[in-house]
Amino acid sequence: MLRRCGPPALILWLALAGCGTYREITIDGVEAVHLAGMDANGLSVRAEVKVTNPNGYRIRVSEPELDLFLNDTRIGTAVLDTALVVPARGTTLLRVPFHARMEGGPLLVMGLGALLGDRPLLRAEGTVRARAGLVRKRIPIRLEAPLQP
Repeated sequence: MLRRCGPPALILWLALAGCGTYREITIDGVEAVHLAGMDANGLSVRAEVKVTNPNGYRIRVSEPELDLFLNDTRIGTAVLDTALVVPARGTTLLRVPFHARMEGGPLLVMGLGALLGDRPLLRAEGTVRARAGLVRKRIPIRLEAPLQP
């Protein structure tokens, strides 16, 4: 027997039905990581990341909780310069601008200058928040690539 539902119940049912079809987005690789700038406060970095979204809707990515490592030495935390949007149904190359707040002060930055001549490996580990409509989820991230000037 079909029970009659009011508009609020119908909206809730449609929202929950859409959640059941969510498929995980995947990071297919890091094409490049470029050093955009460096100052006493930290590094500006631009990463090019290949991402696949199999869902029929776009997903916004924001609020990273990422620890950054340079050659296995923790250097600080990453902050996105802008929220990112992963387009629906397909694979795309996202340009991810972020900066790293350095822990250790100006002396650490001076020490990094010596490392940059040796093509260091930059690694980011942690989570980012993904959002599609009203649904939010924290997604674990681990990216690694050589830092290019």
